Amino acid sequence: MDTARILKTIHPDIKIVLGGPEVGPIGAKYLREHSFLDVVIKGREKSPFLNSWSIISASGIEEIAGITYRSNGQVIENPDRPPIENLSEIPSPYLEGLLIPRDKVTYIETYRGCIFKCHYCFEGKNLPKLRFFPDERVKKKSILL
Repeated sequence: MDTARILKTIHPDIKIVLGGPEVGPIGAKYLREHSFLDVVIKGREKSPFLNSWSIISASGIEEIAGITYRSNGQVIENPDRPPIENLSEIPSPYLEGLLIPRDKVTYIETYRGCIFKCHYCFEGKNLPKLRFFPDERVKKKSILL
């Protein structure tokens, strides 16, 4: 948070966007407590991030499902976005060449969700079923190692 606060102090026009399972569910709280934050992306899949130009320019931001944002001093929470059913739609940072496995170690995600509803974990919350990445994608990622 300190880095975001410092960035906003140096560059007041920069948009600070957060996301992840820890901040997403309580995005409104973070925005109310930290005036230097602009947008929080809710949910595990970061589809709203694909609308990043709308977030940066604030043009059409009210139409982006799955975000909480600040507008005219008010914190606004848009409706949640449904989970992506076809996980092959999510780009792989490894297959796209954005991340390179180090020391032949990488995280290979084969599915999302959890059938258990443990009170301390985000994985099974609000996801009615397991969703699997296509076998071919998992195999391609394994070849990178």
